[in-house]
Amino acid sequence: MSKRGLLVQPRVVVVDYGVGNRFSIIGGLRRAGATVTLSRRPEDIRNADGIVLPGVGSFPAAMRIMEEAGIVDLVVDAVKEGRPLLGICLGMQLLFEESVEWGGSRGLGLLPGRVVQLPTWRKPHMAWTRVWRVGDSKLLKSIDYGEYFYFAHSFYVDTRGEHVKGYAVHSGFRFPAVVEKHPVYGTQFHPEKSGHTGLKVLRNWFSVVEEAVRR
Repeated sequence: MSKRGLLVQPRVVVVDYGVGNRFSIIGGLRRAGATVTLSRRPEDIRNADGIVLPGVGSFPAAMRIMEEAGIVDLVVDAVKEGRPLLGICLGMQLLFEESVEWGGSRGLGLLPGRVVQLPTWRKPHMAWTRVWRVGDSKLLKSIDYGEYFYFAHSFYVDTRGEHVKGYAVHSGFRFPAVVEKHPVYGTQFHPEKSGHTGLKVLRNWFSVVEEAVRR
């Protein structure tokens, strides 16, 4: 039930900032039951009930495209209004304050932390890897502790705090894999490439969107 008292299907926008894997994410969200649009138009961001920042690409390039499209402040405003935001891989990294990639770039600043390279002898990390839940997690609800997810990245977020809800270990190096501080959510892994378990993560996030719409 929406705020207007009408039964509606929540609208999800996958932000189009030119990175790869957009269509896999859209397909995964649709299988999770969402009505999805790929867009960078300000009016679509303003009208979205949930927003997804996809992965695979360059942090500075993604931020530049969003700034040129005039949607950085709109994404931040959406979070302030309580509309759920999901960042996937690169999208999760964009949630943080800054990245060192390609000379450095500021991020959205929604969570505290800095994006840095994985240790040289451990990158890139492209593998199915266990994710270990920390405390309660909406994204990992009803998912086994230590379940496998697919990762593909050379950078990680150096961050600590209660917003870290899951971590992974690659070649002995531990890094954040799931972050949550409602309405901000993120996964360093790719749920859309992680089979049925990844689909559960997308469904869990979409349930958060549905709950926000009903309020």
